[in-house]
Amino acid sequence: MAIICREHGLLFLMAPRTGCTAIGSVLMEQLGGEWLPNDDVMDEKGLYVVQKKHCTLDQLLEFKLLSEAQRREFVTFTTVRNPFDSLVSLYFKMHKGYQDELENPDSWVYKVPGYADDLKLIRNMTFDQWINRFYPDLPVHLESKSLSGARNLAKRLMGKRSEAEDTFVRGVDHVMRFEHLQEDFSRVLTSAGVRNPPVIPMVNTTQARAEKDYRAFYTPKTRRKVEVYKEGVLREFGYAF
Repeated sequence: MAIICREHGLLFLMAPRTGCTAIGSVLMEQLGGEWLPNDDVMDEKGLYVVQKKHCTLDQLLEFKLLSEAQRREFVTFTTVRNPFDSLVSLYFKMHKGYQDELENPDSWVYKVPGYADDLKLIRNMTFDQWINRFYPDLPVHLESKSLSGARNLAKRLMGKRSEAEDTFVRGVDHVMRFEHLQEDFSRVLTSAGVRNPPVIPMVNTTQARAEKDYRAFYTPKTRRKVEVYKEGVLREFGYAF
């Protein structure tokens, strides 16, 4: 989903695992934010078409939840995070944090195609096993060499599945970094004319991870896979292992 602050001309796209819940709470409680859409948009099978919490600008436009004219009236912004770090947090959310959702047949995990099945599989997997299952093995000649076409290769091997970082940042005016979130948040709000930007609280942190450095979870093989499959995000935002 997105949060729209009409008075301040702001539209925030909530990219997963980037501090979006904390930012959303500030926008809702202090800057008159509203959900966009107000409710999840579902298909005839009861599966998500547009999620209330996590949706992209493309989805808002495609499903007429926002017009092109309206989009131009707002400063659109989202957040990005180092993929190496983000994947570790995703693993712990799925491995520990979301497992109880499987007990509730009405839970959101059953409304995302294949997600409940993924949760059942990951409960018995290490981080290394999960990465190796989710990302297909690379051809041997690419294991140790750089490749300018790595992104195209990744799309072929993954069936051209969109990556969250690519879809959420597409078309926005500002991209904040998870790594210095408050600084970037203040900058975006100031540029939109908001005086005294509020402080972002600590919300929805990944407790099971215990703040362990993400580098400790990777082997040379899984590191190389992420370098290839997330090549576009790493290059565009200057992230590295």
